[in-house]
Amino acid sequence: MKIMFIDPKGHRKFRSVLGSAVTLGAVSALLATGLTFVASSSASAATTVSSSRQASSTGYGATYSTTNTLHSGVVPVATTSATTGGGLRSPLVTLVAQATLTLTSISGTVGTALTLTASGGSGSGAVTYGVTNTGTAACSINGVALNATRSGTCTVTVTKAADATYLAASSPATTVTFVPATLKVQAAFVLTSTSGFLGTPLTLTASGGSGSGAVTYGVTNTGTAACWISSNKLNATRSGTCTVTVTKAADATYLATSSPATTVTFGPAILKIQAVLTLTSRSGTLGTPLTLTASGGSGSGAVTY
Repeated sequence: MKIMFIDPKGHRKFRSVLGSAVTLGAVSALLATGLTFVASSSASAATTVSSSRQASSTGYGATYSTTNTLHSGVVPVATTSATTGGGLRSPLVTLVAQATLTLTSISGTVGTALTLTASGGSGSGAVTYGVTNTGTAACSINGVALNATRSGTCTVTVTKAADATYLAASSPATTVTFVPATLKVQAAFVLTSTSGFLGTPLTLTASGGSGSGAVTYGVTNTGTAACWISSNKLNATRSGTCTVTVTKAADATYLATSSPATTVTFGPAILKIQAVLTLTSRSGTLGTPLTLTASGGSGSGAVTY
């Protein structure tokens, strides 16, 4: 029996198949070469072979399923199938980096769970949070709730998982600060440097207060001394008074506090006693003016006789 096929270029091909009937095995090899079965001869009922090929992909390669069916007339009498391809290949989709992911919940109160939030990132990946350092606040996480055992700080990272388009992303470890439920009032804070001398910067000092807050000084009224502060030193343009306040900032336990406006007095510069001043021109001649001279003394004051 002869079977006619059409090759991929459209040329007709005839192949002989041994036996009085067309067998599926006889044509399967022909179909595998890319030939398309068209017709058969020498059979009371037309004998035909049909072939189908289907590709599937998993993202890591493709497989091809080929099915050959032998028909007697319109009745299928046998089939064969084979699967080819597959194996590990480069992914079909290249994942891209997410937008910057940032932890936005950065402060809370001891005793109240802080709901963690974030901004940025891309895609539909799940968002999770983790404590990277329990810190002085001794933080812990339950889902999206951050708790602190005491006032202080800890660090937290937020992560957004990968999806079909984006790679996974994480924020930097971010500091979260917890303050006490109620901040305490500091002890009384007092300016202790209250007098100085014109021409000598006065180093400002204070006593009292509580906690670790930074201490700063400020002139509240320049007054008659026309005061100003430079590097925690109080200066005066002239003798007189001005008022100064000292402030201690809040910390994790204490509220900020300030002293009352305190008067600072600047006296005149302290004058020193000159060295002994002596007249040295003590003799002369009648009729000839005697030029007066002196020795000793100190400073640049004018000399008069």
